[in-house]
Amino acid sequence: MATRKFKVGQLVRIQKSSAQTPKENFKIVLLMPADQQDIYQYRIQSSLDSHQRMAKETDLSL
Repeated sequence: MATRKFKVGQLVRIQKSSAQTPKENFKIVLLMPADQQDIYQYRIQSSLDSHQRMAKETDLSL
């Protein structure tokens, strides 16, 4: 398995944007296990409020 692209505390953006996806920075707060396709997952927190969500590594960028 490849190494992770992001680490805890790093600021990222969600690449795949939609009307429901805010265009803001998110902070990596937790490294989660890879999914069934071996894609790493992360718990991220909005920089605007305390809302957290899960995101796949393929959906994130610096």
